[in-house]
Amino acid sequence: MIKVPDNESYTLKQWRIIHEWTLKEAAKNIGISERSLTKYEAGESYPGLRAIEKITDAYGVGYDRIIFRPETTV
Repeated sequence: MIKVPDNESYTLKQWRIIHEWTLKEAAKNIGISERSLTKYEAGESYPGLRAIEKITDAYGVGYDRIIFRPETTV
């Protein structure tokens, strides 16, 4: 795992990269489908409460440290 500052927030994809997990590994470790994780990372869908709990548990960080809707530019 890559070392990050304790007070920084990152997107779902960034947290996956920080943990050095592939999409498949992250989905398995979180307990959700790869398709769902892809949609969450892209901001196409928002996880429900149970999925958020699984995500925060898998990444070992609080909800406030995960950016669930990455900003997009046009």
